[in-house]
Amino acid sequence: MIKKVIKEYSDIVLEFSIVIALILLVFFGLPAGNGKFGMANILAKNVDTDGVDYGSFVDSAVTGTVLGKAKPTVEFYPYDLTGKRMNIVANKDINISSYFKCEDSEGNAVTRIRITSIKDGTGTELLTNDLKETDTFRFDAVGTYNVTVTATDSNNQKNTVEVNIPVTSKKQEG
Repeated sequence: MIKKVIKEYSDIVLEFSIVIALILLVFFGLPAGNGKFGMANILAKNVDTDGVDYGSFVDSAVTGTVLGKAKPTVEFYPYDLTGKRMNIVANKDINISSYFKCEDSEGNAVTRIRITSIKDGTGTELLTNDLKETDTFRFDAVGTYNVTVTATDSNNQKNTVEVNIPVTSKKQEG
């Protein structure tokens, strides 16, 4: 019985050994002609890595130009078009994004603005979701709130700033 098992499996072991030997010969034993051995060296022998100018790719100039640009500026700007101060009033729905002046590196207005956090004076987070450019928010009480704003320009450059915003009970100042 043992002789049958040995005879049956000896052919499989012999075939397996031959396959392993061929794999080892191909990957490690064939001369590449450059003093090295193996399939990887044979394939790499004709690849010119010294003469490649990686800075010559077409998109590298564009990528460098875009990445070299400054991030957009974000400024708390509580004024209307005439320059008159606009207060943020408690218990009134307002568009907070309209109180920020955001520009890209070329001075163009940035319109992709997100309010990502609003914290009251105790540090309690008041937002459950980011506010988009057109969303409104209602401050429930007079005080100073910490608002986090992210502006993203047309080159996908982002700038995130935190600003302390005063909320008052008066509608306008002169």
